[in-house]
Amino acid sequence: MALRSSVYVRLSAIHLAMTALTYAQNTANPISASCVIVGDCLPCAKSEMSEQFCKMSGHKQELSCLEGGVNRTKFKECIAVSSAYSGFHVVVMFEVIMLLLLLLAFQALRKEKQKYVSSFDKRKDPHTPSKPFQI
Repeated sequence: MALRSSVYVRLSAIHLAMTALTYAQNTANPISASCVIVGDCLPCAKSEMSEQFCKMSGHKQELSCLEGGVNRTKFKECIAVSSAYSGFHVVVMFEVIMLLLLLLAFQALRKEKQKYVSSFDKRKDPHTPSKPFQI
């Protein structure tokens, strides 16, 4: 019960922070509802760092806005998602598939090995050590 309430408190805090961030972005850079995102989140040029949309994160996203029947290009700030781990899940899935294939091959080899065990080997108890020189 305590775990559930702590998770709820954390999620509420995250939601509150995201709401505040969204409000701050909308008040700092008001974008009308008639804008459509055109480009990806890209780093700003050094000459653009003083612009309002580049001050916070150093990244910008291109928008196409319809104002008074005319299309205008605007930019808004955005947070770039690192592409360093973009293919990570593919590599992990490959590793998991290879592990499953290894286990399947190991089981098949074990069954195949059991087929060709001699009757003498089947009689022996594997837990008792052999005593070749008994007097």
